[in-house]
Amino acid sequence: MKRWILAFVITIIAVFPMTSYAGQWQKDTTGWRYQDDDGIYKKGWYQDIDSKWYYFDTQTSYMLTNTTTPDGYTVAEDGKWIEGGGNALALNEKTYENKVELNITAYDDSPGGINQLGYSVPVTIFYDENYIYADNRKASINKIEVSKEGALYVNYTMKAEGYLDCLDVITEYTYEDGSQMNYKEQLLGFVGDESGSCPLLINIGRIKKKPVSIIVHIEAGSIK
Repeated sequence: MKRWILAFVITIIAVFPMTSYAGQWQKDTTGWRYQDDDGIYKKGWYQDIDSKWYYFDTQTSYMLTNTTTPDGYTVAEDGKWIEGGGNALALNEKTYENKVELNITAYDDSPGGINQLGYSVPVTIFYDENYIYADNRKASINKIEVSKEGALYVNYTMKAEGYLDCLDVITEYTYEDGSQMNYKEQLLGFVGDESGSCPLLINIGRIKKKPVSIIVHIEAGSIK
């Protein structure tokens, strides 16, 4: 009798599987997480009902955004996997080939020279290795680095031969009071020289506020 009841229960379970309830997205001051109906937070890759893929950190369970996942895929600012994105990084609906994270303690306000900040600021720089202009003219970024004095520089190649090409440097400052400020500078070609280094963040000293984070993105520009 007991065997018959057990077989009947197993048959019922097989014919009528248990309903699976969907989980829910949760956001706090750290970021987004996804919690299953059993209370467990997702880790690694997850495909939501919108058919988009998201990646959750395997340690913290928070969704990764605007970066490359540990297995080499690109996710945008909203966390969605950028299909076919390769190693590109998304920022403000644009993609860049490289992302560098550095800390600065000074800035070069040429020709005024180096100015020490007295504190350290994290800076994230997005850029491409090459920028193509008309007639196959090209600008190339060779290196972005912090000098021994603590100032940020970019070394790039752009031959100035009468063309109106340049690189646009868009800088986004976030200050300790929560306010933000954006600046746009232009890097021009070198006359009679194939490459050179120029300071970035020269606007950092123009506002008497302490920045807590800085984002720089470098794009192909033109002088009008």
